[in-house]
Amino acid sequence: LNVAANALDDAGLGNIVDEHRDDMGVFIGIGLDLNTTNFHLRWSINDKVKSWAAESNWFIDQDTLNDWTEQLKDQVSPPLSANRTMGALGGIVASRIARAFNIGGPSFTVSSEEVSGMNALELAVRSLQKGDLNMAIAGAVDLCGDARSVYGQNKIKPSSTPIGEGAVAFILKRHADAVKDGDQVYAVINGLSSKTGGDNRAITTAMESYQDNINDACRDAGVSMDDISFIELHGNRNPDDDDIEFQALNTILKDKAHTTNKLIGSVMNEIGHTGAASGLASVARAALSLQHGLLPPYKYQHNESLPYAVKGNLCWTESPQLALSDKDTDRHHILVSSIGTGGNCSHVILGDVATETIVKLSEAGNDFRLQCDDELFSIDANDKNEILQGINRLTRFLNSASTDSIQEIATAWYSQSNTGKSRLSLNILSANPAELKQNLDRASSLIESRQSIVEEKIFFTDTPLTKTQKLAFVFPGSGNHFTGMGQD
Repeated sequence: LNVAANALDDAGLGNIVDEHRDDMGVFIGIGLDLNTTNFHLRWSINDKVKSWAAESNWFIDQDTLNDWTEQLKDQVSPPLSANRTMGALGGIVASRIARAFNIGGPSFTVSSEEVSGMNALELAVRSLQKGDLNMAIAGAVDLCGDARSVYGQNKIKPSSTPIGEGAVAFILKRHADAVKDGDQVYAVINGLSSKTGGDNRAITTAMESYQDNINDACRDAGVSMDDISFIELHGNRNPDDDDIEFQALNTILKDKAHTTNKLIGSVMNEIGHTGAASGLASVARAALSLQHGLLPPYKYQHNESLPYAVKGNLCWTESPQLALSDKDTDRHHILVSSIGTGGNCSHVILGDVATETIVKLSEAGNDFRLQCDDELFSIDANDKNEILQGINRLTRFLNSASTDSIQEIATAWYSQSNTGKSRLSLNILSANPAELKQNLDRASSLIESRQSIVEEKIFFTDTPLTKTQKLAFVFPGSGNHFTGMGQD
């Protein structure tokens, strides 16, 4: 309930859901609440106590036996009440959210273990595509992180993915409607698909099903694997699941049409295995990656399956990579994978927001830029006199600025500057308007007397090499390199 409320508030719907009551639905993925097994254990105590007493040769009167029985039952689980009964009914999770927020459309609770959230997402997307709904809450929850479970699992398999827990919720709309309404859009769901396959004696999906499902998701999205910038794996460190993922992906990427290796990662390495919420946790990270233009690192410690992966067309990075290009024509996509113990697999392809949408949202006050300590100010010209004139222009621009935000000033200056087309360039880094004014004065006093300026935040040369020479990054040594090195 809290996560759904936060999602509605983030979408600006906290106070206006009544307007969308009948055209909004709720789709929630859950797993089996293992706490329900405590109910049966409590009920069985009555019969077990008598046999335990007999086996131990305890001869106790009925009143003492009854007291002992009640103590044991209370230690196992509290007695069922109306509220506890309602709380244990997983099937009402979606309808409870719908009632709490006065949502009048259909509400579905989906339970298919690890792919529960992904299947709930697909149901919501298909309802929007068919026009049955105009808006939907899609989410998942799994609260399996009891300290005893975590401790026990880590003692048995310390190299496996630790148990995690959490909840995820998205507000979904058709992209055209979101753009028209000026909504904040984190990412676009371009395509998705689900399949079930594998031997009935196995507890995971078949490689062929996984492979076919990726191809179906790509067809649904209208993209190919060449368009995928990053693959968010299920990545639970189960050797069977890992082998299926790596073999299926490498088989697809062996096609000669796919010329580049693909970066991989898994949010499970960051937050643990969140069960029914794990698929949507991956979707949430993928959406944030596209919004911020950063591909996440892969912390692969203790994963013995990864050496196999890098023999093929998959690779990973240990540091965040800047992935998004400034070119309007470049679009980026992330493939998200989820595998279930019942033989299910689901894939979602997310795309970044179109340039025109980013402009619209920026006008609405949403910041899509990375936050940095310093902002860059460039003055381009063909000679030093023009550089000095540019310093004067930037000084006047700074003095007339209607904001104290150095980020907003830098964005406004960049938007009206003719950068990259002149022979010379003065570049200044500044953390605030006062520092920018100081650096401009400093640059103005040095520009005439020096051929070059290389200070902490001021950079200039009157003999630039960029027009005549090429730039190379050289990393000496061997064994300490990684994909994308130098981009961070």
